Amino acid sequence: VSGSHLVKNLELTKKEIKKDKIKISSSVDLNIKGSSEKQICNYTGEAIKKFSKCFSNLNPDIILVLGDRYEIFSAVTSALILNIPVAHLYGGEITLGVIDDAFRHSITKMSDIHFTVNKNFRNRVINMGENPKNVYEVGSLSAENIKSIKFLSKNEIENKFEFKFLKNNFVVTIHPERSYSRTIELTKNLLSELENLKNTLIIFTSPNHDAHGGIIKNHIKKYIRTNKNSIFIESFGHQNYISCLKVSDGVIGNSSSGLNEAPNLKIGSI
Repeated sequence: VSGSHLVKNLELTKKEIKKDKIKISSSVDLNIKGSSEKQICNYTGEAIKKFSKCFSNLNPDIILVLGDRYEIFSAVTSALILNIPVAHLYGGEITLGVIDDAFRHSITKMSDIHFTVNKNFRNRVINMGENPKNVYEVGSLSAENIKSIKFLSKNEIENKFEFKFLKNNFVVTIHPERSYSRTIELTKNLLSELENLKNTLIIFTSPNHDAHGGIIKNHIKKYIRTNKNSIFIESFGHQNYISCLKVSDGVIGNSSSGLNEAPNLKIGSI
């Protein structure tokens, strides 16, 4: 476990790993506190050093990684240099306006086996020069997980997080974009529009620990101080988050859950 799994107030995800009885062989703590560009550069460099030490100690046959985070990029960089094979989930995807694309495509080029969500993404990975024999179209784990999850009821969610659903309810997630000015514009415009919603609960979740993430969080906290129909949840945990989505009217923001979970729960996405 590494990255935000070990950040204070977000350790719930680490507890979920233990709850699923998955042995944690190592913790790679990047000491994540802030989210400026310089801090993320430092985390990335530190992660390469720490993952190198971790892999040297564990001597894995292969590492399996998911996504496009800088922590994943660092882990895969270490594995490449140490000549450890890499299997990558969800290559070939496109996320406009953010740094994720560069990390994701770099991870693809450093990986040996690829598992993509659909045919279009598989073709993009192959077009990047990867051997078609090593690129598999497997669908979405998010969609698969929804089939087996035990959903919490509305009352259970309300009691657990101490809030009350209203007539209308939206889950809002704003992640940083690559441009500082674009991130501020996106955040301010969205918050301004949300103020127009009546008899509606706005459930904010935390932005990623990327550059400008802290600025988004400050704007959200300022918003909920003056808008009593809104709450901020630092870390839902997977079961709680999916359960909350299921009883909400939709997802608002630039989160991948609007493309992955929301359609499978048959709720809308803006």
